[in-house]
Amino acid sequence: MNEINITQLQNMSDIQNMVGSANSGDSTVFILAILFGIVGMIYFSFGKKRDDKDMFMYSGIGLMAFPYFIEGKMETILVGLLLTVIPFFIKR
Repeated sequence: MNEINITQLQNMSDIQNMVGSANSGDSTVFILAILFGIVGMIYFSFGKKRDDKDMFMYSGIGLMAFPYFIEGKMETILVGLLLTVIPFFIKR
């Protein structure tokens, strides 16, 4: 059997630190993305059913799409809340 020496183990841990391990991801951002996506689906279906509620449909599309482009907990919360309240302030 081949024995792994200590320097190889140190190199492996360095590589894992550079790449990041699977468990080191921020699950809060993932959960927020799911919640904002659900709200986006509700907004989209509501806006599509009602012709006078276009802003809800566009905001719903934004809520479903933005988590793919935004990283970070605070950015996700800010953009999500902004897209959630926009239809109530902009009337068409």
